[in-house]
Amino acid sequence: MAKYIEGYPLDMVTEIVEETWERLSFSILDDINRIIIDQKSLPKHQKPGQYTALVPAVSYQFKTMDFLYKQGFIKKEAVRRYVFHDKESVKNLITYVHSGFVEKKFISANEQEMWEGNESIINHWYFPLMHKMFEAFDEKDQQIIALYRMELKILKSSNFLEHSQHISKELKEKLASLSVEEYVDRLQTILNGSNKSIEFAEMGINRVKLGVNERNQMKIEIGKMIQLLHDLRSNHSSDDKTDLEQLLFYVSVCYFLDFTERNICKGIVEETEAETIVNGFLTSTADRKATQSSTTLGEYLHSAGDLLRLLNDEESQSYSEKNEAYLKKTIENHIKELSIKITEVKKWYEIAGNNCIIYGSLEPELYNWMISYTNEKMSTLKDCATRSWKA
Repeated sequence: MAKYIEGYPLDMVTEIVEETWERLSFSILDDINRIIIDQKSLPKHQKPGQYTALVPAVSYQFKTMDFLYKQGFIKKEAVRRYVFHDKESVKNLITYVHSGFVEKKFISANEQEMWEGNESIINHWYFPLMHKMFEAFDEKDQQIIALYRMELKILKSSNFLEHSQHISKELKEKLASLSVEEYVDRLQTILNGSNKSIEFAEMGINRVKLGVNERNQMKIEIGKMIQLLHDLRSNHSSDDKTDLEQLLFYVSVCYFLDFTERNICKGIVEETEAETIVNGFLTSTADRKATQSSTTLGEYLHSAGDLLRLLNDEESQSYSEKNEAYLKKTIENHIKELSIKITEVKKWYEIAGNNCIIYGSLEPELYNWMISYTNEKMSTLKDCATRSWKA
């Protein structure tokens, strides 16, 4: 195209060409988006309690977007603008990534843990090599994606529990009183308007000045969530599906509250916990932290297992050799994270007691097994990192 634009400065020609390709790319993506809307309107894609559906056109749209980005037709900023132009587009990205775990050879089938707590779903080790467009998302983008992902999980489990015959009327009323979507929208507004200073960025804390009314409104919703967690710990039904959804709801809310403290307002959750629950630290904070740390460790163990399956697969030898540097860096990161997570589990196990790890009950034998299994996985990963990768 550039050769037909003569007599203009090179930088102007480059800008015209880039804008033209971007408009054409967006036109293609918009056409696919209209198909997505049509497909989602079909009865077969409308299910009770489902807040977004992965229709075939969603996969096609993101694969097309990745292709356009790889070929240079759209830049990083264009990818960001398109994905974040509305909330439904972000939800489509989340369900697309989640469905991708099920389809991949080396990702364990039906791994609920991968969907439960891990905030950085687009940063799973398998995806950077397969979806280059994900590098367009900065830290704040990933926080917003994480926020919407947690919202989807909480709403899905909450909807199921509100319609379950095995949940008390009182608990159903408390679930119905949660304003999850409004709370998420408030957090997103804060994230979009906040800027991290250099000293706070290293600690992962946003410098956010909340007004008194805004902070009080947040504490009301946080208090409702904390009270629900407290009540759910003593509510065990005779129905396995209900118990599972209680577990998923509990874990998702734990991560939701942790996200609030780390990225929005440090100290607000524990402050509200102390005001809401008698002896809040031992009866609520410790249980919540224990649940979260053990679930996170479980996620990394599953991820490490998936990584080892790839590394030990003879048919994938050429793939491993081609991506040796990346995979070795991934191994090192898993060893580091497993070491950190196992320390956190030990810490909260000692504080919370042997019946407060991984929502419900964890006997000392299971705790000891988790520690032993983690050490075994770390040892195996270290062996893989030092072995020869050439056939």
